Amino acid sequence: MGKDFRLIWLGRSLSIVGDGVIPAALALAVVAATGSAGALAFVLTCATVPKLALLPVGGAVADRWPARRVAIAGDVVRCVVQAVPANAPPASDDPMHRAALEIFRRPDRIMEIE
Repeated sequence: MGKDFRLIWLGRSLSIVGDGVIPAALALAVVAATGSAGALAFVLTCATVPKLALLPVGGAVADRWPARRVAIAGDVVRCVVQAVPANAPPASDDPMHRAALEIFRRPDRIMEIE
């Protein structure tokens, strides 16, 4: 195996692990913050609908441009999309809002959300 392949494999593997951890952490934080199954369903729906809407667009982009460029661009976009809310000041004392921000800021403290 070449060095380039190992780097791409490592980067994609870490990305996939992160993608798998986020829904679990989000579910734990929402349930801990609200105790509501309805709130959890709403948050998970909000996480799923954009994926369903953007998958066809992503497929078209992936067919037209080199795989490496698409993978890097996708990871950069995800980083920015997750970093912006993480650094935003809280807009309210709503427990859902605080829980969502806390996941981005300190994922190691998910179970300590009040």
